[in-house]
Amino acid sequence: FVWLANAPQRMNYWSHAGHFFSLENLHDWWIATPIYEWPKHHDEVAQILDDFEQVQEGVGDRRQEVVYIGIDMDRVAIEALLDECLLTDDEMLLYNAQMAGKDNLVDIQWSATPPNVVGVPGFLDPPPREHEEEEEEEE
Repeated sequence: FVWLANAPQRMNYWSHAGHFFSLENLHDWWIATPIYEWPKHHDEVAQILDDFEQVQEGVGDRRQEVVYIGIDMDRVAIEALLDECLLTDDEMLLYNAQMAGKDNLVDIQWSATPPNVVGVPGFLDPPPREHEEEEEEEE
């Protein structure tokens, strides 16, 4: 997966084998997807949130995920070249300032237990236990 600074809402897929190269738009990152379009099942939401960055606010599930397959590759050199493509801390601050309020449609309150979607109370609450549902049906 590739997160491009000029298309921050979109998850992209980068594929490169030999002289064949493809960079494709997949779909919106979950952080940029309206909450009403999220799955309704707790397990699916929990799986999505496992991909969220909790340290840097606003990043959500955006990330770079690159896999190289080959033999006799210089891993250190490849990682160094790729790291040069990443934004510096100062560039990231500038990017965040320019993008503030423009692309994140979901605001997760990580300090809550369970984490909560701001403005949608209870969205991430665990599902009711089966016996609680049965008791409600009996009443």
